[in-house]
Amino acid sequence: MTYLPRDGREYFHWTFTGLPDDHGAVEVQIGGQWCALTMDGPVGRLLVAGPDADPAGAVVVSSDTDVRVRVTDSPEVVVRGGGWIRLTS
Repeated sequence: MTYLPRDGREYFHWTFTGLPDDHGAVEVQIGGQWCALTMDGPVGRLLVAGPDADPAGAVVVSSDTDVRVRVTDSPEVVVRGGGWIRLTS
């Protein structure tokens, strides 16, 4: 579980093992929306913001969220759990 202050903005990181070099999109689902991660080798990142933070350039997390991760590696589309983001005051 990862914690995000309601007025916070920060990069969240996910580390992947076993990704082929030619993998397709790596995305996370937050609030019903799939968002592409910026990948640097096996590490993906995404700027997220709490509901009371400046949302510019970030994905807003408006409530506690069970994050899903999706990797497209044709012909497969693999979806796994990515952990929880819990909002704090």
